Amino acid sequence: MTRGGLVALLGLGGAAVLLVATNAEGASTVIPGSVLNWQAVAEKYAAIYSILNPEEILSIIWTESTGNAKGENPGDPSWGLMGVTTLIARSYGGFTSGDDSWKTDGDKNVRAGAGFLAYLKDRYSAKYPNWVEIYNVGETKFLRGIGNPDYSRRFFSQLNALTTQQAG
Repeated sequence: MTRGGLVALLGLGGAAVLLVATNAEGASTVIPGSVLNWQAVAEKYAAIYSILNPEEILSIIWTESTGNAKGENPGDPSWGLMGVTTLIARSYGGFTSGDDSWKTDGDKNVRAGAGFLAYLKDRYSAKYPNWVEIYNVGETKFLRGIGNPDYSRRFFSQLNALTTQQAG
């Protein structure tokens, strides 16, 4: 199927397997179906955290786990769709020390990750164009001048692809 610069390949039952978004320069980006599968959850939490749009949440999911709800980064350590740490799960998801369900439950993981992302966007986006780096390096490190420009470039590139896909 082709629509407004988009090519989508659909699998059985209409589940998105692959979507290709083309930007104004003609460059295309393949959006994994494993990311698009979380669209409804992203919409749910964008409605709760109104400063966010679903594409921003999906871009973090794409960047952190490529849509793998059981993703894990032992180096952080962080888990799940949005690469949530224990501190973020407790602070922004309301999970207690005995509840680790947010590590593999996609909805719960996005609740915590989107809460943190909304806080960061509200607090820093007006002052720092690459505010999303804070999601990756942490607030304390970012305020000490430590960033990750590759993370924000990837996030904004993927956000552009997702936004283009939604506009089509």
